[in-house]
Amino acid sequence: MEVNNYFLNNWPFPDERTKLQFVAEGLPTWHLCQYPTAREDRVGAACRFMVMLFLIDDLLEHLPLKEGSSYNERLISIVKGETAPAQDSPIEKVVLNVWEDMRSIDKRLSDDIEEPTFAFWRSQNDKDRLAKKSVAEYLKYRELDVASAVLLATQRFQDAIYLSEEELASVADLELNYTHHISVINDVMSWDKELRASKDIAAEGSIVSNIVQTLADESGLDYDGAKRTCWVMIREWERQHDAIVQQKLQEGCSDALKTYMEGIELQMSGNELWSRTTHRYNAPHLK
Repeated sequence: MEVNNYFLNNWPFPDERTKLQFVAEGLPTWHLCQYPTAREDRVGAACRFMVMLFLIDDLLEHLPLKEGSSYNERLISIVKGETAPAQDSPIEKVVLNVWEDMRSIDKRLSDDIEEPTFAFWRSQNDKDRLAKKSVAEYLKYRELDVASAVLLATQRFQDAIYLSEEELASVADLELNYTHHISVINDVMSWDKELRASKDIAAEGSIVSNIVQTLADESGLDYDGAKRTCWVMIREWERQHDAIVQQKLQEGCSDALKTYMEGIELQMSGNELWSRTTHRYNAPHLK
């Protein structure tokens, strides 16, 4: 309730229906599913950060890419401290407040979240989003667009996991496997929502960029067939995850790295749990 109340009191929702929709989507619940081991003294700040990202993502659906790009560059400038929030912009004030809260808790690990967030915001307005892609090209594109680097850095922040550059480099293959898993889970579960948005919202930001569409175009399968194929891919990435982890454990690694790898697995399962149950994807009457 604390996180919901923060946004209900500070975010400029256009009307009561939109507020009810926000509460029904259960974005803080997503956060707790994704990060069940988060430290109590860090989870609130990190949850507000993630909910903010969801709300900005929704905002961008209604903007042309050029306008969305300018908007995100302004937010980036505010986070960097180069620009002050406009006094008449509740969103800009929330963005700065959320970042300041995280910095006050752990500046080192919150700083690690910044650049991945900036890259994610910029990817949302990249014209490459509109280009036709192969499955391999699409998965490569989603490495930025799904914000996996943001999610992983947030995990390290919440669990107070301090890893060396060498340790992070040693699990790059595990992180990439995780990225494919959460990307395709999100795409399959959000497909119907995105398809509706592409029909209802006349803006470039609402154009469907989804592996279901990509796989259907490339294979000749219908959308349901493409979704079933995606589920097979998802389960294979889970098996791949287990194999990579076992190899890392046999090679030997620090307790911090073990904790990090365990957290990645929890993220994968938590993301699927929430995606299967949230009103964000499963209650079209709320849209």
